[in-house]
Amino acid sequence: MEENEQEVQFGQKKYYSRKICMATIIFGVLSLILCWVPILGLIISLTGLILALVANVKRIKDKEEKMGCTIFGFIAGIIGTVVGATVFFIIIFDVIFDLNLFHRCDTAPRSIIYSQSDINAYNATVMNYASKETLNGADIISMIQEIITQNSQYVDESKKFISIHAKNISGYHNEDYLDEVGRNANALESENGENNQTNINEAKEEYIKLIKKIESSKKYKVNTTADSIGIIYAIEIEEL
Repeated sequence: MEENEQEVQFGQKKYYSRKICMATIIFGVLSLILCWVPILGLIISLTGLILALVANVKRIKDKEEKMGCTIFGFIAGIIGTVVGATVFFIIIFDVIFDLNLFHRCDTAPRSIIYSQSDINAYNATVMNYASKETLNGADIISMIQEIITQNSQYVDESKKFISIHAKNISGYHNEDYLDEVGRNANALESENGENNQTNINEAKEEYIKLIKKIESSKKYKVNTTADSIGIIYAIEIEEL
């Protein structure tokens, strides 16, 4: 009778060991796969590591043979926990110090315009006017208004901002500040340029001030600046 009870207990222990061993493998695999996922990966990795420790303690206590699953789960749990903790602290530092690491990674691919038709469509806002040798004041005002609208449509999309510069505009004396607000929002004019809503609004306000100095009776010339694939990112309005 006692032998039967011992066999039952041994069978129950072996069954329990197999279950915890299987759980250790599952969490070990998940911790390696999901360790890059913020918070969730860290939780799963810690759970797997704890299971592996519990399984090893039980194995030693019950004097069972070594199980490869617990060793695998322990190693996988450590790797997952280290990676998960690293990702977690990077996010914390990114938020605290406003590094915008993930924001930059997210927005950079959207800055690429692939086809020539896309480039032409983007440039049309300027080229509909700049293709002419000279422009009257009304055309210049319409062009600036269209640039303001287009810049607002591409908020937070890197390298999709058209800066406006002025040369010899009668009554306008803020050329340096005009250049500054353009650089602040234009990544192609400044490596620190970022066309966020704040920078776009500041540029918009100065562009509106420039519009007020444009006279319909005068003639103007527009010079464009484009990048290596032909995307216009800046113009200069010169009064003739």
